[in-house]
Amino acid sequence: MKRLSVILVSFLLYLPLCAQFKGTVSVDTNQSGIVDKGDKPLAGVMVTDGMNVVKTDKKGRFSLPGFEKTRFISITTPAGFETQQFYLSTKENRKSYDFILTESERTKPRIHSFVQITDTEVTGGMGRWVTDLQQYIHNEKPAFLIHTGDICYEPGLTIHNQVVNAQTMDCPVYYCIGNHDLVKGNYGEELYESLYGPTWYSFDIGNVHYVVTPIDHGDNPTNYTQRDVYNWLKNDLALIKKDQALILFNHDLFTPNDSFIFKADDDHILNFRSFNTKAQLYGHMHYNYVRNQNGIYTICTGTLDKGGIDHSPSSFREIKVDANDNITTQLRYAFIEPQIA
Repeated sequence: MKRLSVILVSFLLYLPLCAQFKGTVSVDTNQSGIVDKGDKPLAGVMVTDGMNVVKTDKKGRFSLPGFEKTRFISITTPAGFETQQFYLSTKENRKSYDFILTESERTKPRIHSFVQITDTEVTGGMGRWVTDLQQYIHNEKPAFLIHTGDICYEPGLTIHNQVVNAQTMDCPVYYCIGNHDLVKGNYGEELYESLYGPTWYSFDIGNVHYVVTPIDHGDNPTNYTQRDVYNWLKNDLALIKKDQALILFNHDLFTPNDSFIFKADDDHILNFRSFNTKAQLYGHMHYNYVRNQNGIYTICTGTLDKGGIDHSPSSFREIKVDANDNITTQLRYAFIEPQIA
């Protein structure tokens, strides 16, 4: 009887690890906005459960085993496509996790640009910078906008994505989690996840693989570890194309020196110089900083609404990617009267 109990307990512990998340990725060819029979299956799209990463088959299908911390199934939106939602919560217990994409000319070209904002630290209203940013995006048409963290505490987290999102900005919008975005709850990133989705994910524009990673410390303890990030990142990078460029985002400096080595622990290490890495971008420090470290740029951007501690004016950053995946960058200043600009 005792042996039977041990077998039963072992079986129950094993069940979550065997649970599979299945689904499809397809192109919304009839522009219905929902998954239906008119959609075209899309092969070769990377899909992850937060650790394991697979590619869809020729019928657009995927299957993932999940792991003990799986809370989202998310896709790497491929170049030439956009989606209203790149992740689906596993709390919904769906029978099938189905994603639809629409074709997009702005995410297809190798030559493209994007905008970085950071450390807006919203505690009240959003300010005129939102309108300035909207006007810039409307005129310049970047491939996407990314906020590299410190949306700031419960009020900022709650309001920010209502004001700065794909609909209000008329372009894809991505977020990183910052140290002040780890707030009270069952775990620090719980509120962030409920509003913004996974804290690590990737997407493709042109020939660049963009990777978002979470900060490793903050105001409240995280449920994730650096080992979790390593496990996913290793699997994600294993499936990118051989000649594909790589750009990394984090709220803080992800790798601290010229070696560009990410070390989860002594046995789990990633060397970004073994990839076609072009840059890492971050915020957190509230100053503007650009350094070419033997072919890889390290770029920090100051605050959009307050100016930098280095006395730089309020600004956001534009990054341009050329036909050879090389980058250039300039600051764009907020709060400048249109007639002066």
